[in-house]
Amino acid sequence: MKFDRESIQLILAVSLIVGTIGIVGSYVVTAGFEDDLVIEIVKEAKTLLVMGVGAALAIFGLGRTVKNN
Repeated sequence: MKFDRESIQLILAVSLIVGTIGIVGSYVVTAGFEDDLVIEIVKEAKTLLVMGVGAALAIFGLGRTVKNN
């Protein structure tokens, strides 16, 4: 099965965003919200998630269509 550039970019962007949510979520589940470090990690994860979405948009070319040559 051959993947084109657009499919690879989509898989990469989704995996980075899901990975960020998964890592933070797993830490919250194991440590709970009583820990001050967990609250700080959740706050910073929001920033990391926004950066991930921005990076995904940059990879996609902010709306430009990707053409295979």
